[in-house]
Amino acid sequence: MAPVLDGEKIAYCIDRYEVVIKDPQGRAYPDGTPVFLEGSTTASVPNVIPSGAVTFLEARTLCATTPALHKGKEYAKKHLSTEAEWRDAADGKFGPGGRRWPYGNRHDPRMCNVPENGATAVAPTGSFPNCRTESGIYDQVGNLFEWIDPDLTVQADLALAHFQKLGFGLSVEGDQWLHATAATPLEQLDSEATAINRSSLRRDETGQLWMTWQGTVEDPLGFLTLHNEDLNVPETTLPIRFMTTPGQPEARLRLERELDGSPIPEKAGGAWYQGGNWPNPRRNHTAFFRGSIGFRCAAPPSP
Repeated sequence: MAPVLDGEKIAYCIDRYEVVIKDPQGRAYPDGTPVFLEGSTTASVPNVIPSGAVTFLEARTLCATTPALHKGKEYAKKHLSTEAEWRDAADGKFGPGGRRWPYGNRHDPRMCNVPENGATAVAPTGSFPNCRTESGIYDQVGNLFEWIDPDLTVQADLALAHFQKLGFGLSVEGDQWLHATAATPLEQLDSEATAINRSSLRRDETGQLWMTWQGTVEDPLGFLTLHNEDLNVPETTLPIRFMTTPGQPEARLRLERELDGSPIPEKAGGAWYQGGNWPNPRRNHTAFFRGSIGFRCAAPPSP
């Protein structure tokens, strides 16, 4: 693991590479392979295909079952890296400030495994030697998106009340269908989910909200958030199910109260197939989503 410094002391440690999941027999599960959880742990090593196809909840569990070692002995259990830990590791500075990109202050797509650099697949960890921080943390740009933990839970009623307090005129009618007034500034709302066009939010003549559906995932789950609002509080994240109809290009938005109490996950870093909005995390999947998303773990400093 790589140390992240707060001044001259170690604040925490974080995996140098996106992890690969290994079962009790030591067999690795790379990206796209179904994950065997019971007794599995993670390994952060160079020159392996990192593991994807893991949910946020599974990533949390896997980190929590992986020991942090000092001189070959366990001194703590790891945990899924938090948003702050992931950011500080990437920008090289504990707390505010730091570099704009892990490799420096100037964007250079040639550094990492991203579409702008001709990426066609997930690469083995550490394959891009310049895609690293000064302390030797690799692939925080591109390769796989990574789950990070903001340590928040879904609270639908709290979020709905917050949106209303800010003047967004949102309401729930009938079977939890989401409605908005004509004065609602839809352009200030950010709706994210798999297979949903995030810029297509519209209000029909009855006030009901709709979004364009790309037709690849039926009734996807996601969130409605606010542009330029603090995402580090649960009231800025409204849980939504996008109700689809085969052959129809749009999905209706329904408040999804069944997500209440579940974790709010985030992904960061971009991927080989999508550059992402680095370093800003994205909140477009629920904790149960399984896709091509990897992760890395963190731990307290060793004694």
